[in-house]
Amino acid sequence: MLRLNRKKGESIILETPDGHKAQIIITDFSATQVQLGIEAPKGIGVWREEIYDVVSQNRQAAKKEGSTSDFAKQLMAQHDKKTQDSTENSNS
Repeated sequence: MLRLNRKKGESIILETPDGHKAQIIITDFSATQVQLGIEAPKGIGVWREEIYDVVSQNRQAAKKEGSTSDFAKQLMAQHDKKTQDSTENSNS
């Protein structure tokens, strides 16, 4: 772990190998808290750790159960079959 000392108003820059950059700015602090400002491209997710952990668990569970798009495809296939069946029945 890299540990850096920063004063209020100072920042650090994070850069990905493909050139995307995020800036973390110390905006305020007290004895028990640090307030950060984060500027990052839209494609970079910025999460509080406790929220990220829940999101990550949900993503893993969704992968195990099948993707949402697979579920949506199944629903659409069922809908199409019902529509086709009702059309065939009304034409008879």
